[in-house]
Amino acid sequence: MLLPMRNTDSATKVSQMKRRLEGEKQRRHLLFCVEDHPGLTEYEISQRLNWSRGKVHYHLKILFNQGEVRAKTISNPHPKKTYYVVPWDEMVKMDEDSYQE
Repeated sequence: MLLPMRNTDSATKVSQMKRRLEGEKQRRHLLFCVEDHPGLTEYEISQRLNWSRGKVHYHLKILFNQGEVRAKTISNPHPKKTYYVVPWDEMVKMDEDSYQE
């Protein structure tokens, strides 16, 4: 006896949407942490959030590419990146400049 085929396409879309929303939620949580504690390194952020360094690195990279965080390299004696939230007025200015071109 053959079983009816499930509509896996819609199930796949739903699971993709859930993963994307969960990732956005985690990035907001990370962004609030960086906003509350500017100048932390990836390691320090991972300790505060109790996340793996890989997870912190992944989400920071996305936020950096979106222009929501900024990294500053310090060396004492080894180079480290510290992270800061980009102020809203700078983000709005960047958007205005892209519309004027």
